Amino acid sequence: MKIEDGKRRIGCPINKCQTVFYLDDLARLVSPELLVMYRERCAADYGKRLKDLLRTQPKVARQLLEAGQSLVCPGCSVLISKAEGCDQMQCTCGIKFSFSKAMKEQLAELDKTLETLEKMERKGGDPGDRKMDRRGGRQHQHHHHHHQQQEPSWSSSQKQQRRQQHQGAASGSTPHLPTSHEDKQEAKTKSMDES
Repeated sequence: MKIEDGKRRIGCPINKCQTVFYLDDLARLVSPELLVMYRERCAADYGKRLKDLLRTQPKVARQLLEAGQSLVCPGCSVLISKAEGCDQMQCTCGIKFSFSKAMKEQLAELDKTLETLEKMERKGGDPGDRKMDRRGGRQHQHHHHHHQQQEPSWSSSQKQQRRQQHQGAASGSTPHLPTSHEDKQEAKTKSMDES
């Protein structure tokens, strides 16, 4: 038997069965116990997927709730949509609730989740990346970057002269600096001989 209404398809709870029913027809065809089992299986499956979406993708969940005027049943976590009519709802799980009140509560909860995630992102990501301070509170890790000064591109003889000057300064002696043209020539010749 296959029953379809085009808007709502209810599949048989038996694994791999392709039968589709109206919920009202299903209630006439099976025992109340089997109907309860069917509703529980549906709620568990849809509820699990919906809870995962709320937890892992709160922005997407918020958009879905707003766009489709749908919310999560406070009792069984099945997605419930409201097209028109009274604000008072009753889910197939039996729970009664105010649609607008439940919508406000769920949107507020999603906003809190989104706010927490944004705060974590601004503070540098995962709260597990922070160290504990002495009082047991969280403390940010500070990352220090040491910048190495780049050495200008000098010839090997210039580099050697520079090293010798630094070594002389470090040992307390004053490096010999050429004072006259002859001294400069001598230093240049000495430098060429060393390289």
